[in-house]
Amino acid sequence: MSAVLIGLVFSFFILELGLRIYNPLPATIKGDKVVLRANYKIEFKNNVNSKLPARIQVNGNSLGFRGPELTSLHSIKVLTVGGSTTRCMYSPDKMTWSFLLGEKLKSTTPNLWLNNAGFTGHSTFGHIKLMEEYLIRFKPDVILFLIGINDVERDVEDTFILQDSSSLNSPMGKIKSILYKSEVVALGLNILRFIQAKQMNLNHDFAFDLRAIGELRMEKEDEKRKLEYQEKYLPEFRMRLQKLIDLCKANNIRPILITQPALFGPGLDPSTDIDLQELKYNDINGGLMWKVLQLYNASTLQVAKENQITAIDLASELPKDSKYYWDFIHYTPEGNQKIAEILASKFKVGLKTPVE
Repeated sequence: MSAVLIGLVFSFFILELGLRIYNPLPATIKGDKVVLRANYKIEFKNNVNSKLPARIQVNGNSLGFRGPELTSLHSIKVLTVGGSTTRCMYSPDKMTWSFLLGEKLKSTTPNLWLNNAGFTGHSTFGHIKLMEEYLIRFKPDVILFLIGINDVERDVEDTFILQDSSSLNSPMGKIKSILYKSEVVALGLNILRFIQAKQMNLNHDFAFDLRAIGELRMEKEDEKRKLEYQEKYLPEFRMRLQKLIDLCKANNIRPILITQPALFGPGLDPSTDIDLQELKYNDINGGLMWKVLQLYNASTLQVAKENQITAIDLASELPKDSKYYWDFIHYTPEGNQKIAEILASKFKVGLKTPVE
């Protein structure tokens, strides 16, 4: 038994060393901290989904974001914050909606610096930590938050939290603090988060095909229970939105909230004539999932109204057309272009008015 234990410990340290030299799946969350990886380059080859480029290269700048380096020539700074639908991991650098939005806004604001601070899997929990630990120090003028899908039925920061900060001084707390820094543990948690995302149908599926997805009809009572169940999560979601707004106001940052669009929902897809409402989405259908997501979108709009800040209802503005999506929630290059057009028409970044 002792030999097995020694072998496991030895294997752990060998794997830890290897991952510190090269980690194919670097984590953006370690323990309860957000970790930004600077100056990275990732390349994907795609021969499965015709809606995406065959070669996709993603580059991170010295800040760990996607976009140009910040220089003294940039007097107006804008950040986009969100999950994978902001990060656009499978869009080349110059095809994300953040980059395209920046290009459109430069015509009227040539001194603009716009960076993509979206991270796959992050919800408002992660956005708050990102704000507190990193974004505030950059003193951006504007932050655009695309929020919604990753907060559905989420009321804990991380299912796999390793420690409570109040127990740091206990023996077990110190052990957990060490584990926080482990690349092996971080990789394991990354894999578990991927499994969670897959169960929620939030993972990236290159082979996604609307025609191959079955249909599912919902009973009225099942719909009612699912919608009522959201009341368990919505109040805390609104509180987290308020926290983001308060952080912005305290640091003279102009927050702009953006609702979450999706392909699923009522109506026929103009590109395929497929009924988007009856399509199966996990254990429910697209119509019900849209009603669920709209509860979170409505909360986003309501919190923005209460705080008298700008909100852009992208969920209503972006057409439900599969030419704009390569799965249920992630955008094609054409979709990113459309989003950039919609957002660019809704606000101006050159107005440096103080935040109330």
